[in-house]
Amino acid sequence: MSTGVNFSLGNAFTKDFGGGGPAAVMFLPTLTSYPDATMLAIAKNFNQPMTAFVAKAPTPASEADTAAFGIRWFTIARELPLCGHATLVSAGAIFADPTLIAPSVTKLRFDAPSGSKLVAQKMDDGRIEIALAATLLADLREEDAVRLREALAKTLGEDLKVVNMKWGQGTEGLRQYVLVEVDTPDLGAIRPMLTGLIGSPFVVHIIASASRSPEFAFESRMFAALGDCVFEDPVCGSAHTLLGPYWKAKNNLPNTFRANQVSSRGGDLKVTVDEASGQVQLAGHFKLVGKGEIFP
Repeated sequence: MSTGVNFSLGNAFTKDFGGGGPAAVMFLPTLTSYPDATMLAIAKNFNQPMTAFVAKAPTPASEADTAAFGIRWFTIARELPLCGHATLVSAGAIFADPTLIAPSVTKLRFDAPSGSKLVAQKMDDGRIEIALAATLLADLREEDAVRLREALAKTLGEDLKVVNMKWGQGTEGLRQYVLVEVDTPDLGAIRPMLTGLIGSPFVVHIIASASRSPEFAFESRMFAALGDCVFEDPVCGSAHTLLGPYWKAKNNLPNTFRANQVSSRGGDLKVTVDEASGQVQLAGHFKLVGKGEIFP
């Protein structure tokens, strides 16, 4: 039998067993312990929206309150350059396991293959906060706007009013993101025809509208189209690197506000847009669902 590897299952941005964004977390000796094909096979076996692979960083953090880890993110189809909710689940699973970090550690640094460094920290209210770089927004190219409107009409219905469309700028991964504001009384009630997004010029489709509740600044859903595979992400952290700055500017919001992802599982996010640092900080609760060992 091969050597076993520990894993955790958890939900981000919720306190509920059946809510939030689910993810699996694999704890590896190093991020090169398995070839990419094996890591993808592990992700397929877990069949979660995202599987994160973490390992202690070769160089420890210099601060006594911080522990450093490397991280990679896999869907069932391929590796992705970033995943906010799986990073929060990874942080929650590490904080919940006293064998992984010293009692003095309240912050975790995650080093991604792209060179980016994400920091997660415990908050006084029980949430975990992760900091991501804010995404710049641009108008769509005309040809992309035409194709996207056609895909949206097939997916969400021809009668749904599109208010605005913005294209993510930054790394190659974020340039696959598009934010679409729509005018609808109940975004969560829409039953999309997901195959309509096949052929869209974008991968990550963030659909947002004004919130029905005064508790939240806006509500959103996210649909990803990876070739012929189209799915809804229950709670997408990285989408809020577009959503946060967009809605703050649109409605002149304070720096910190709450957002609601209205998928069937739902998600409650505390969003802080820090314009001085160019970051969006996302805070949410973590629910540990299960732990175990697998034998790849």
